[in-house]
Amino acid sequence: MKELQQVHDMEGFEPKHWHELTTLERQRALKYLMYLKEKRCGKLKSRGCADGRKQRLYTNKNETTSPTVALASIMLSCAIDTHEGRDVATVDIPGAFLQTEMQEDEPDVHV
Repeated sequence: MKELQQVHDMEGFEPKHWHELTTLERQRALKYLMYLKEKRCGKLKSRGCADGRKQRLYTNKNETTSPTVALASIMLSCAIDTHEGRDVATVDIPGAFLQTEMQEDEPDVHV
């Protein structure tokens, strides 16, 4: 399963025994949800994400949201690109969240 292999290869998580965590860190630890699907060919496909609902209690919303673009903005940009004859490409970055560097002064996120 590529999803788990990416997490492992990119050192996305550092294992920690729960005894090493403070009571507060254990209370704030996030669950990692893994969804599996069997494809028609028999291969397993997986998607994983951290369940960040616990963070709502103690984290500012502006610090945790990922900006997303409105559909109207995409359509307008596509219309302008077409009118101007521009070449357009899209990119998918596998494991994009694993590529993010955490700042030294940021607290650890326990999953």
